[in-house]
Amino acid sequence: MAVIKGVRLLSMMGLALFFVLWAVDSHADHRCGWKDAYGKASYHGGDIEEKFFRKAHFILAQKDELGLSADQEARVRTLMTAAKKDLLRQDAEIGVLAVDIDAALAADEIDVDGVTKLLNQKYELKKTKVQSLVASYAELKKTLDPEQKTKLKTLFH
Repeated sequence: MAVIKGVRLLSMMGLALFFVLWAVDSHADHRCGWKDAYGKASYHGGDIEEKFFRKAHFILAQKDELGLSADQEARVRTLMTAAKKDLLRQDAEIGVLAVDIDAALAADEIDVDGVTKLLNQKYELKKTKVQSLVASYAELKKTLDPEQKTKLKTLFH
């Protein structure tokens, strides 16, 4: 009987260890190694915010190989700083609207028109946020001359 309990305990511990290792491994697979606008490591791929900051960090890391001028480096840093500030402001506004929406939904009688207006404001801000990131990304690409763009592609791959 004690042997069966010991085997069960070991099996459960092994299974728990398996899930912990699996979770850590799958989480590590998605880590890109770059930091987002707030300095946190970014673990997901594909969104425009991550693309912008990944490319900007990469350009700065490869500035000598790319032959960036002091003006180009300053422009990249200015774009990054401006984008970070904009993201913080926009995320704060979106967060405030989310709190307002939650409060409106907690009421006994929900004002559907009022909540709809808040939702429209929230998603309009999200759209504006993405549009400003696209504009920043375009400006980042304009910072490099054609030769540097070609070199960047070579270095990136």
